[in-house]
Amino acid sequence: MTKRRNILLNLVRLDFYKNIFSYKWIPIISSLFIVSICAIHDVLYKSFSIKKSFNKIDVLFNTFTEQHFVIYFYTPIIIYLMILAITSSFNSSSLIKMGSTTRWIISKIIIIYIISIIFVMLQFIVAFISSLQIPYNGTWSAFAKAFALLPQNIIVTYQNPVIALICSLILLILGFGALGVIILISFVYFGRRKLMLLPVILVWALTIFGLNPVIDIPNYLNYLSYGTNVSLPNSMYYSSNGFIISLLVFIFFNLILILISNFRLRNCDLNSGDKK
Repeated sequence: MTKRRNILLNLVRLDFYKNIFSYKWIPIISSLFIVSICAIHDVLYKSFSIKKSFNKIDVLFNTFTEQHFVIYFYTPIIIYLMILAITSSFNSSSLIKMGSTTRWIISKIIIIYIISIIFVMLQFIVAFISSLQIPYNGTWSAFAKAFALLPQNIIVTYQNPVIALICSLILLILGFGALGVIILISFVYFGRRKLMLLPVILVWALTIFGLNPVIDIPNYLNYLSYGTNVSLPNSMYYSSNGFIISLLVFIFFNLILILISNFRLRNCDLNSGDKK
């Protein structure tokens, strides 16, 4: 048991150093600063137009939950980072050394969520630094109470905006992690072929358009959409229990995907691990 655990930890450690300590994060961090500046400008413009004061929480919420940022900026970066992390060390020799395909999957899932946590925390740090000059008084601003950016359910349910912000970060981490698991299972089924991107593109499309343009569904079924669950304002728009529902949806969804990917990889020949 100890030997198996050490093998798993060593693979996670190698993947961690390979994917985290890399120059590719430098342009990503630089881009996050640009997004933060855009978020500040957006809040400034909207608050000025309705003549309401805003604070740091408004800027942070706009940075993490603005759909244009999440869909067109954060998601492509996460897809890129996840593909690099998942496709590394997948070959017959590494799988035979692991002795278990289950351990390989576990190691990749750990790396997926480590990358998700680091990416979201980088977002937070960059956004916080960018908004240092903006005050925060511990309460919702007049701008937030005017529901200019956030649905009423958030303001009513979370009297402390910090708790709402933490919930928002958790959903982002789970959302990016779930997207990583989708990429993992796509890679397991299709290998390095371009077909592995089809499920990812489908999820991305659902993030952009939701389910309503595809089928006419009632509001409570909007929780089947990735785009609803990854953003706290979207989930709270449909229910005051939106965070709890989204949390359960992501946990259930991840468990199903992990079981499917593990079943598929168990039925693969280790000697055919080098996928073309």
